[in-house]
Amino acid sequence: MEFKINRNTFLDGIQKTLGIVEKKTTMPILNNVLLKTDHNKLKIIATDREISLISDYEADVAEKGEITLAAKASRNGSRNTGRNGSFYKERQ
Repeated sequence: MEFKINRNTFLDGIQKTLGIVEKKTTMPILNNVLLKTDHNKLKIIATDREISLISDYEADVAEKGEITLAAKASRNGSRNTGRNGSFYKERQ
């Protein structure tokens, strides 16, 4: 998976998920968000098994795919970059 998106757009999408993902859970996967790319769209998905959020954002997608990332770490990592754009490439 490889995509490029505006940093503020990505941060806004991740920020919206932080109210949904559980901070303390017996299922650690619920602390994550699912990122899916396809057809120049980034889809950010989060759930706590009762409430779900699915958001679509415009992105330059070079290679489609999907991955789960820790929601809080994703926000902190993107926030600390000083660029206007965010670039993500999954390593095999």
